[in-house]
Amino acid sequence: MLPALLAAAALATPPKAPPVVIDGTVGKAEWAGARREKLTGGGEVRLLRSGSTLYVAVEGPATGFPTLCVANGDRIKILHASAALGEVVYTRKDGTWQRGKPFEWLLRDGPAPRPEAEKQKFLADFGWLSTASNAGAPAREFRIDLGPGKTTLGVAFLSTDTMAASYGPSTMADGCRAQELLRGDPPDTLTFEPAQWHPLE
Repeated sequence: MLPALLAAAALATPPKAPPVVIDGTVGKAEWAGARREKLTGGGEVRLLRSGSTLYVAVEGPATGFPTLCVANGDRIKILHASAALGEVVYTRKDGTWQRGKPFEWLLRDGPAPRPEAEKQKFLADFGWLSTASNAGAPAREFRIDLGPGKTTLGVAFLSTDTMAASYGPSTMADGCRAQELLRGDPPDTLTFEPAQWHPLE
C-alpha cells in the first residue's frame, strides 16, 4: 500500500519549473547565480547550468544577433538566432571541419508570438531553443540540452550597424568568429579550435 501512495504522491507533485524562461528578457532574479563574462568587442555573456541543461544569455553592444558554437568531440553545432532560428553542424573528418546541411530557418519572428507547441517541438527536435527577432534585439536567451562528454562553448555577437563581432572567451580566434558564419552563410569548411572556448564541466 505504501509504495502505491508514494507513487501517487510523486505523480501529484508538479514538475520543477526551469530556472530561466526563454523569452529574450534577461531578468535579474532568474540569472542571479549565473557566471558572467565580458565579450571582447563589447557586450556580455551569462552562463547558468542546471543539471544537463545550459542556459546562456547574450547581451550585445548594439542591435544584431548571436551565434553559439557548441563542441562535443568531433562535432560542432552552430546555433544562430537572428530573425529566425537555425542550426548547422560541422564534423571533423581527416583533420578538417566539414559542414553538413545548410541552415533551415524556423520559428521566424512575426507580428504574433510563436505557439508554445511549436517552440517545444523545435526544442525536442534540435536540443536547444532561443528567441528570434526581426529588429535584432541585443539581448537573447538560449536553452541548450547538453549530451554526455566534454563540451566547450564559443559565443559571438554580430552588430548589424557596424558588422563587427564581439566574442567570448577572449582566447577564441577561430571559425566561430568568421563573418560568413555569423551572417548566416556558413562555408563548407572552417577551422575550429574548441580548446580555446568556454569549458562546460
